[in-house]
Amino acid sequence: VILGMGGSAIGGDLLRDAVAHECPVPIRIIRDYGLPADVGPSSLVIGSSYSGETEETLSAFQEASRRGARLAVVAGGGRLKQEARSRRLPFLTINYQGEPRATLGYGFFLLLGLLHNLGMISDRSKDLEEVGRVLADIMLRIDRETPLNVNPAKQLAVKLHGRLAVV
Repeated sequence: VILGMGGSAIGGDLLRDAVAHECPVPIRIIRDYGLPADVGPSSLVIGSSYSGETEETLSAFQEASRRGARLAVVAGGGRLKQEARSRRLPFLTINYQGEPRATLGYGFFLLLGLLHNLGMISDRSKDLEEVGRVLADIMLRIDRETPLNVNPAKQLAVKLHGRLAVV
């Protein structure tokens, strides 16, 4: 069970979709103050929050603790980090300074690593190396210094100029 809101929950959604075919247990994402009735001592509950202060995540995390669930934390700081440290829970740090929405990748990759380290999924390091290479190539192609004639981001910006983009 992954507890989170916003990008932290989306990282859990991506994880669930990426590993559902091999993970031996279902992965559920909870975006709420409480927990389903079946969450208890046989459950692994991961509190995921960039700030570590998300009240829904903190509330559900405390409820999971009261129910005796096994606990882990993925956070950048806050009360969730303090809780993990004081209770010596498994803790993975989102080490990034910036907008919370920009931490989606951090949350996803840390959760992926956690499931691998728990023996629940196979090693994805080769796939992740390839992802890194592809992203590095994309970053070069859309860099500020890359000329318009070969920069798809700049080309799109020119096409959208003076228009309302609806996604």
